[in-house]
Amino acid sequence: MENIFAQGLKIAKIFESIINSLPTPVFVKDKHHNLILANDAFCQLMGKSRAEMLGKNDYEFFDKQQADEFWKKDDEVFASRKANVNQEEFTDSKGVQHILQTKKMVYRDDKLGDFLCGVISDITELKQYEKELNEANNKLKLIVADRTEELKNVNEKLLWM
Repeated sequence: MENIFAQGLKIAKIFESIINSLPTPVFVKDKHHNLILANDAFCQLMGKSRAEMLGKNDYEFFDKQQADEFWKKDDEVFASRKANVNQEEFTDSKGVQHILQTKKMVYRDDKLGDFLCGVISDITELKQYEKELNEANNKLKLIVADRTEELKNVNEKLLWM
């Protein structure tokens, strides 16, 4: 029979494999905002290796303004202990702008304390489609208003004939 420590290591390896197989970026930060877990999808989004990121915080990856924003939102989640879903803008290492929807929640371990867990959805394309749909809708409204006015004028002329 395996000892508890060996079983724990086996479970940790299984958990790590599951997390890394997810196509969704997942991260965990400690109470000091240092990254302690990053799955493969998160590393890909950040454009950095896991070794480059673990043990570091947002100020080592983002400009001050962006890091301040992320830090503030993380603090709110740590303080409230309630899950938080928000949209965040993010510029990756290649300079590409993304719009992310991030769900953050606190996980409490009785021995190790609080951790912030985050799950990210890149909604950049969705937001672009939404913008294009709104623009098309506004154009359509103008066309309908113009045609309605034209029909109104034709109708008035017909009534006077």
